[in-house]
This record gives sequence, C-alpha cells and structure tokens, in this order.
Amino acid sequence: MAYRTIARREFLMGASAVGLTGLAARPARAQGTDKVTLRLNAPGYGEHAPYAIGLDKKFFAEVGIELTLREGQGSGNTVQVIASKADPFGYADTPTTMRAIAKGIPLRTVGVFQQLSPVAIIFFKEKGYKTPKDLEGTSVALTAGDSIHQVFPAFLKRNGADINKVRVLFMDVAAKSAAVVAGKSDTMGGFYTTQAAQIAAVANKETAWLRYADWGVNTITQGILVHQDFLKERPDLVRRFLKAAGKSWDYAAKNPKEAVQALLKQFPASTFLAKPEQGFRQWDYHRDLMHTKRSAGKSPGWVAREDVQDTLDLLAEYGGLTPKGAPEDYVTNEFLPE
Repeated sequence: MAYRTIARREFLMGASAVGLTGLAARPARAQGTDKVTLRLNAPGYGEHAPYAIGLDKKFFAEVGIELTLREGQGSGNTVQVIASKADPFGYADTPTTMRAIAKGIPLRTVGVFQQLSPVAIIFFKEKGYKTPKDLEGTSVALTAGDSIHQVFPAFLKRNGADINKVRVLFMDVAAKSAAVVAGKSDTMGGFYTTQAAQIAAVANKETAWLRYADWGVNTITQGILVHQDFLKERPDLVRRFLKAAGKSWDYAAKNPKEAVQALLKQFPASTFLAKPEQGFRQWDYHRDLMHTKRSAGKSPGWVAREDVQDTLDLLAEYGGLTPKGAPEDYVTNEFLPE
C-alpha cells in the first residue's frame, strides 16, 4: 500500500476507475489540508495531553494537517498497525519499535517525546514489596509485546530475581489495572505516571511501585513512528507533523492545566481518566520525562544518539534484540525542527 496525498479533483476523477478500496488508510488532502491519523499507544490518558491541546490550539491546522487521534491497545498493537499502513503516524514506546525494526519491519522512530522511563511494577502499598527480589512468588500482569514486558527479564536479572519464580499473566492494557484491583494479580507492569493513580482512585487504596529506572533499567520510551515508505513518500508531511507535535508538547509542559482540560474533552469516555484529577496527576508526572541530561535544552522529540545506543545495548543484552545495528537504523532526528 502506498501513501500519497490525494487532491480532491484527482480523487473524484479516479475513484470510479480504481475503486475506493484502501483509500481510507492513506493521508488525504482536502483544500490544501492533509487528513491524517495518529494511533496512540493506549486509551486516552495524561501522556496524550500534548496532542489534545495541539488540536485545541490548532497547532496541527497551522501546518496544514487535519489530525484525528485514535486510541490504542498497547505499543505492540500500535507498531503492528503502522507496519500494516492502517495509520500513517503512531505513538508507541521506542523499544517495541526497535524490536520490530530488528526483525526487518520497515519502520523508523522520528521523534522521542518521553526519554526518562515511567515504567514500573505497580501494586498496592499494603503488599510491602521493596525490591525486585520480593516479586518472586507473586503474579504480574503484563501486555505481551510491549517494552514493559520485553525489558521485564532485565529488571529481574539485574537485581538477582529469578523470572521463573514470577507468574506472568498476559492481558491487554486496560485489563491489567482491573486485575490488580480485583485481586486477580498481585502486581502489574505499567506506567507509575498513569496506572498507579488510576488503581488508587478506583480501589481507594494507596499504591506503590518499583520503577525500572531506579533499579538500573532505563530506556528511552514513547515516540512517533512511521513506515519507511511513508517517510520516503511524504517527508514534508512528517516534518510538518513533528513541528506541530513539538509545539504541542512544549505548550502542554508550560500550560499543564489547560492541556489536561483539552485532554478530558478529547477523551471523555476513557477509563484512564475516570476522575479529572487522574489526568492532572498523570500529565504532571509525564511532563518531567521529556528529556535526559543529554537532550536537555533541545526541542521536544530530539534524542541523543548515546541514549539510543544505551537502549539498544540493554535490549540486545536482555531482550534478545538481534541484529543490534546502529542507532541510525532505528531513530532519526532528521525530520525534527531545528
């Protein structure tokens, strides 16, 4: 399937000849505006506030993009969607995209907007877990294929815990929180920035977590990914998208309350935003994860080559990533605004 802009006149002239099959997945241009979709990594939650405020403030419209946000069901699923070209832009954690690229799937991450990992093993504080070793003999809910699952063995191994003594329960993103609340799983892998607050609000119990980064496992995380074909065919559209996305992230970081109000309006039915205070707490956490020390002072999305290399090394050592390749095989800053 090829991506290309379809002018309204061209569409009308050619529709009867070629049929309409497959056109819905392609970015379409109407009166000078490119209609595109962004597949998120999960149902709407605090981390998505920049895209909501970007729509609300018309940052995407300013660069000729009519953007529609589509909720996701985990980064692994989002990567599959972009690989199939069902959506042109995806937002997923970068390690998941890296593993797909290593397997020969022609994708590329073109901007990393969360560079300090929010990944953690989350549980009710009453459980009393203090170290990864304490997870032996417990159950953990994970979503198969996402980076939380992929790096989980490293989190345990680096801290002397035996993965064979942990019972892993696979389920989708939304089901993990419900499993912990219902007592069907002792813990869950997720973002302390999001699910910890959600579980606490639903169960009226205090939560705690073991953050991967605090136990020697930090990876760059969420970023924008595209198919290589789309990158070759529509580089200008990718640049315009990233310009608007960067502006949206910058504005949301500086105006958190306004950004979350836009988020609540965009995703009124999201279970991750059942209470407004959840969204505010989530985004307050996430806006502090936009840069590492190496990328501090750079525009949102710009990532240091060294941080990409560190993530590749971790995935190669513990996640079975092969062939490892070079950072440029996976991530590029080329299409970000200077």
